[in-house]
Amino acid sequence: MRAISPTCWPGSGGSTRRWGGITRRWRPTRATPRPGSGWRPALLSRGELAQAERGARAGYGLAPDNPDAAANLASCLITTGRAAEAVDHLKPAIAALGPSVQLQTLLAAAMNYDDRTTPAQQLEAHRMLGRLHAVAARSVGEGLPTLKGIDAGTSRLRVGYLSADFRDHPVAMFIEPAARGRGVVG
Repeated sequence: MRAISPTCWPGSGGSTRRWGGITRRWRPTRATPRPGSGWRPALLSRGELAQAERGARAGYGLAPDNPDAAANLASCLITTGRAAEAVDHLKPAIAALGPSVQLQTLLAAAMNYDDRTTPAQQLEAHRMLGRLHAVAARSVGEGLPTLKGIDAGTSRLRVGYLSADFRDHPVAMFIEPAARGRGVVG
């Protein structure tokens, strides 16, 4: 089995902080369970892996046709180091639910750590993800205003960085050099 780093998984943020507010989040979820409820990351961050998996499996059992429920279970399996099981879960889910950037992202990530997959299979999974992103980008870009003048060099492109957790985020080490390169940080 390949080594798994918690920072490599989508949405993990590499955070090791404990979620003290889990009780507040858990109470309404218990009263009205939903397949895509957001308490799985809180349970995982507290180290309550079995409970997180039980909840993800229950959610998927309630709504096997819900991509969020399929993604929650896959994320739980990946986070607990069971990439091969996640691949086995995701392939039929994608076949049944159709193309999904969310599910394909998880499949491509899990395949990187599944010893049964070949480099060619991993490459194809990532290429499929790229094709899905290209389709999504085209659909989002339709009807958006064009940025005139930037290509001609008559005005500067301004980039804003907005995040509540840059200090704790895995990309934090890249933000300061990027900002410095833009003349933002002195």
